[in-house]
Amino acid sequence: MISAGRCPSSIEILRHVATIAAQKNARVVNVDATLLAEAPKISPHVPAMQEKIAAALGIRSDALSIKATTNEGSEQSGVAKE
Repeated sequence: MISAGRCPSSIEILRHVATIAAQKNARVVNVDATLLAEAPKISPHVPAMQEKIAAALGIRSDALSIKATTNEGSEQSGVAKE
């Protein structure tokens, strides 16, 4: 259960979503996620991210795809602070 008065982590939110789905006789079967970021490169972190997200949702890590893209070519762009 997510308690009021504090910001839950994204993993806590995913666990809560899985719990709500189970209460409604539904379940997450796969995830296709895209991250929008300029930096850092996420490829070295993808396997660990897949394991952690899959565990939170109760799915196999091979049922989870994570990829990344940048703002290049989009109308909105943030300014990196150095």
